[in-house]
Formats: sequence, C-alpha cells, structure tokens
Amino acid sequence: MLPTTFETRYADADQLLRSAEHEMNRSEEDAVPQLIAHNSREAIVHYLHGFLVQYAHPVTNTDSISELLRSCQALDKRFGAIDLHAECVSENAENNVPMELDAVANCFRLAKRIREIALS
Repeated sequence: MLPTTFETRYADADQLLRSAEHEMNRSEEDAVPQLIAHNSREAIVHYLHGFLVQYAHPVTNTDSISELLRSCQALDKRFGAIDLHAECVSENAENNVPMELDAVANCFRLAKRIREIALS
C-alpha cells in the first residue's frame, strides 16, 4: 500500500464533505441522516489524520477519532475548541439508531469547522 499524503487525506475528506452536503440538500423526506452522519464523521477523521500527516506527527489508521483530536490539539490550540460530544462522532456512532436531521446537521457543521482549522 502506498503511503497516504496529507493532500490525499484532505481531498478524500473534501469529497466526503461534499457527499454529506449533497445529502443534506435533499428534501427532508428523501435525505438519509445516517449517510450524512457517516460521511461527516469520515471527513472529520480524514481531516484530522491529514493534519497530523502534514506536520509529520506519528499516526496510525487504528487511532480513534478522540486520539486523533488529542494529537491535533497538541499541535494547534484551535482544535481545543472542538467538542466531540456530537452524536455522530461518538466512538460507537456507527451503531447508533437513526438520527434526526438537526443532529446530523451539527455533525456536518463540526466537519466544516475542523476543515477550516486543518486547512488554515
């Protein structure tokens, strides 16, 4: 397997975020909240991982989202304002029951905020 560059991680994250946004722009009856939450969560992981790779910080593909965030916080204090208590980013988020659109909208906004920090 080829090493993952931070550019690749950011590009993948951007694609996931666009997919989540596309789903959010659908009518409420057609939108799939689980898909928005999943894509937002995966985008968050990719942005955090990409940030760490960019700054040559050791990272593995098995690090939890909380571990990734803690590592990012050690490198950049702006990540300290990120709250991972959103339903979509809990460690067992993939097992959660269907979510409301308001809850997944918060996940989407969280992913966009992490993107802003990582890319600035």
